[in-house]
Amino acid sequence: MIKPSSTFKMINPIYALLSGVLGGAIPYFMYMRNFPVSMQPIGLQFTQAVSFFTWVFLISVLFSGISVIAIPSWKVCHDLFSSVVKSGHKPWKVIGVLITSTIMYVLALLALFSMAERVLTLPPSDFINELNDRFNVVYLYSALGFLPVMFSIILISYLAGILSADIPFVNSDEKRTVEFIEKYLYYRNILQICLVTSGTILSLNPIITAAFASIWKEIEAFTDETFPSQAIIIYGLIFTLMLILIYVPTY
Repeated sequence: MIKPSSTFKMINPIYALLSGVLGGAIPYFMYMRNFPVSMQPIGLQFTQAVSFFTWVFLISVLFSGISVIAIPSWKVCHDLFSSVVKSGHKPWKVIGVLITSTIMYVLALLALFSMAERVLTLPPSDFINELNDRFNVVYLYSALGFLPVMFSIILISYLAGILSADIPFVNSDEKRTVEFIEKYLYYRNILQICLVTSGTILSLNPIITAAFASIWKEIEAFTDETFPSQAIIIYGLIFTLMLILIYVPTY
């Protein structure tokens, strides 16, 4: 079983402060320094909007949180994978499931972005290209925080099956019963942490999108009719559905 002390000992106030500050500073350098480079009128209007600062702040919150949990979450994922392999599962089969899950996650995002592009279109310009390039960094950083959590949930489902198979053999052995309960409680706690972490990451995305929409409405590039709030709600519900499909079967 993974030892909590070895897995989470790196999470301390100093680590959380340093990683959180460094992660939160990334959007500042992305959007507050030398941005936009093109200096087109639409770009200047975008960065001078009041909602722009709220948008950058929300991205900083997302980056800060991901920076704090990134290393520990990948460590947990690695330890869970090791536990699954030691239990007798073939490594290549487990890796295949994780890769397939990643592909499905990416395809779902691509489908979501494709639908968004059909509803919302901005005139092509150097500024829009520059904005899209920086958005790709946001997507990649979000994946850095979400993927290990998703992998951990999947791996815990493997471990749950292993624990279920052990139930008939632990009833008559007090020591094994205690070990079984410890494992169960620990994996259940990890699952709850994964839910909170993934829920936070996924819930921030539609909030950031709402702030992004507010900027365009403020500079009158979009209106409530061309960028309805219902689109943002649906966007958030899709992320929630993705989380439910991963979490509920394991729970």
